[in-house]
Amino acid sequence: MNFAHAEVATLDPTTMRTLCEEYMANNYIDPETSERLGVKRGLRNPDGTGVLAGLTNVCDVVGYKKDQEGHVIPTPGKLIYRGVNINEIVEEAYRNDRFVFEEVIWLLLFGSLPTPGSSWTISARS
Repeated sequence: MNFAHAEVATLDPTTMRTLCEEYMANNYIDPETSERLGVKRGLRNPDGTGVLAGLTNVCDVVGYKKDQEGHVIPTPGKLIYRGVNINEIVEEAYRNDRFVFEEVIWLLLFGSLPTPGSSWTISARS
């Protein structure tokens, strides 16, 4: 399956700039914060090259809570993308009998679910 990139190339410069700014605003990690907190930044070199891992707002995994005494209590696992529980996304897909791939990509890239007016789509060619 090949993804068509022609739709992205036809975006007007203002829309493309807005999308890029939105992406940067939701994906930037301050290097000083990583160093101060001692978070390894994966394979990233000091010059910024490499694969980012560590501090992000993209995903959170919740598998326990702590009681008042600080004891760890296991809970049913939760996978949260950008503050949205993945179960809510799956339930939406089942409830409306549709795929939500594009919405999840938008959420991961830009930090929020797309609005009905969002015009970004991915087309697949077989």
